[in-house]
Amino acid sequence: MIVFFRGLHCPICHAQLHELDRRVAELGARGIEIIAISAETLERSRQLAKEWEIKHLNIGYGLPERMMRAWGLFLSRGRFASEPPLFNEPGLFLVDRESRIYYEAVVSMPVGRPRLTEVLRAIDNWNKTG
Repeated sequence: MIVFFRGLHCPICHAQLHELDRRVAELGARGIEIIAISAETLERSRQLAKEWEIKHLNIGYGLPERMMRAWGLFLSRGRFASEPPLFNEPGLFLVDRESRIYYEAVVSMPVGRPRLTEVLRAIDNWNKTG
């Protein structure tokens, strides 16, 4: 599972990453490895992990614009000092062992992300039906 998030400035990302961090073992029990990635710098990513108390979730940083576009993510320009100059809007991808995208959800704003409980329910259903 690859989760693209906006960054340190986003309270909705805070809630999403906190839930993912809390449920890493639950995802792992289903065979799901997870990483959350943003365009944040290493320094801001470390600050984020500390302030948000992220202990188990792998956090990627430094996502370049070309990769944002390659994944089909929406891009936003920072308007406030607390925001990076350029950042991606949220996306969630399930990638199978052959590196094929099995599921994707991309949104153009911070709201409307798929709920993790619903994604896990769908994964369980897909695993039952093969």
